[in-house]
Amino acid sequence: MARSNRRKVSALFYAVNGVGLGHLSRLLAIAREMRDLLDALAVPTDLRFLTTSDAAYIAGDFPVYKIPSKTAAAGTAAAETFIADSRFFVSNLVASLRPDLLVLDTIPEGSFNEFLMIRDFARKTVFVDRHRDPKIRNGKLQKNMLALYDRILVPDDPDEARYPLPEALAERRFFTGRIHGFRPRTAFSREKAREQLGVPDGSVLIYVSAGGGGDEAAEHQLDILTETLAEDPSHFLLVGYGPLYSGKVRYGANIANYHGAAVSRFFPALDLAVSAAGYNTYQELITARVPTLFYAQTKGMDRQEERIDRGVSAGLHRKLTNLDTSILRAAVEDMKRADTQAELRDALVRHPPARGALSAAVQLLDLHAVLGDSAVERSALIAAAACARDWEPNAFFPQCWRQAEIWLRCDKLYRQNTMDDALIAWRSGLADRNLLALGKDTAVIETLRVEAGISEPDFLKIIDRFTAADPPLAPSALRRAFIDLLTSLAEHRPGVTQPLLTALTLHVKRADMARACRELLSRLPHLPDFHDFIDRLNTRTKMLDLSAFSHFLDSTCQGASHVSDQG
Repeated sequence: MARSNRRKVSALFYAVNGVGLGHLSRLLAIAREMRDLLDALAVPTDLRFLTTSDAAYIAGDFPVYKIPSKTAAAGTAAAETFIADSRFFVSNLVASLRPDLLVLDTIPEGSFNEFLMIRDFARKTVFVDRHRDPKIRNGKLQKNMLALYDRILVPDDPDEARYPLPEALAERRFFTGRIHGFRPRTAFSREKAREQLGVPDGSVLIYVSAGGGGDEAAEHQLDILTETLAEDPSHFLLVGYGPLYSGKVRYGANIANYHGAAVSRFFPALDLAVSAAGYNTYQELITARVPTLFYAQTKGMDRQEERIDRGVSAGLHRKLTNLDTSILRAAVEDMKRADTQAELRDALVRHPPARGALSAAVQLLDLHAVLGDSAVERSALIAAAACARDWEPNAFFPQCWRQAEIWLRCDKLYRQNTMDDALIAWRSGLADRNLLALGKDTAVIETLRVEAGISEPDFLKIIDRFTAADPPLAPSALRRAFIDLLTSLAEHRPGVTQPLLTALTLHVKRADMARACRELLSRLPHLPDFHDFIDRLNTRTKMLDLSAFSHFLDSTCQGASHVSDQG
């Protein structure tokens, strides 16, 4: 079905933040995975954000509605009516948008106690139930509010016993695994990241962070960390000040400062990190497998000390007890030791990567699929999600899945078996061999398409014709033959891939495309003037079947040989 004819999926992500970025960062990670999945499935999207965060710009790749944070409003003339004004704004916005999905994080009643006023304007509601102070989370008000949501997502693992819930609500709860913003398929390679940062050869690249920068103690903490660690000329510091930071910035020959929210793109290049243990930063560093010294900040609902102790017990990182300079120097020297690095990296490799954002996105779209007019097909959703999880790193995931759907369609039984295997793989958390092969092949083909400069719509039409072999060929054999042709052309006939494939599409019968390409591949060495060959092919007025195409190839090769002999 054409993308333009499919009903869009609309969602409003409501992120309330004061001095931190946790709520917005978590929902942003989910929304980006959701957008990629829908893009892969060719379903149009309308995903928007409503936030009180003072760093709303980090969600700038989505439409964002910004209202002041309580922190910003405090002490101003607006403080007296701020709650009432905000409640009115939120209620009217949700009533106007009437999203398919309304997603809230951490505060189930809404920051301004407005959830009861807005829930009926959304077709389905979802709550992200992150770990909080038990006294707050287990209060009567919050328990009552949880019962009003259609789905409850817990950004943690199922074996955690920190989320008591009435039995009647258990069927609405899904553990997604940790949610964070680190995306391997969009991260820089170690070499590229160090080149962009200007890290000298042999330097130890250390990431320094105090979270999003809104914490009152962030300036003091970063000042101690940067001054102490920059003293060693063998160190090169990447200082993540965070979008909310407004304090003093330290500069130096071995310091690179970063104020945005996408700093995790550089994490594959790090030798180690010294960081506060805020939820998102902690999960990103663990998933990126960076040996880290974590220290705890005092927060209202976030228990960083507990998070650090659990990670230390699992052997995933080390703990920095305080920011005393002598303790800091000694701890960093220990982190630089080869045996410490090997021990931590081995533990991080064994630790399953957290893909909570992807799992949460699947839960949101699975909930959307029950709506009567939803364009989300559950089987295709799960297959695409399994591939998104297992193909990492792959910068072309949506394009690859759109291509994969064509390869799958060439054999109905093969498609059904692949979808069934994908469901099993997704539920078990294990990779499926056939899916991995499909993903690897389409990633190679997509790379060759980009190098050849062929537009995706034209390329998908070519693949669609290529897969229509009569009698049918095995999908894996078809993909391999196509890769062989594209690779050979790229290596031996640069610059002709696009005109050649276009000519074949126009002049070779659909059912004979795959075999015709195989015949062409075998004769490539005997076709010295390829542009002449393409011109001759384009003069054909009738579609060529396999026999006629073989004859055409033979006559072309003989003509080239005859000219060569005469010369």
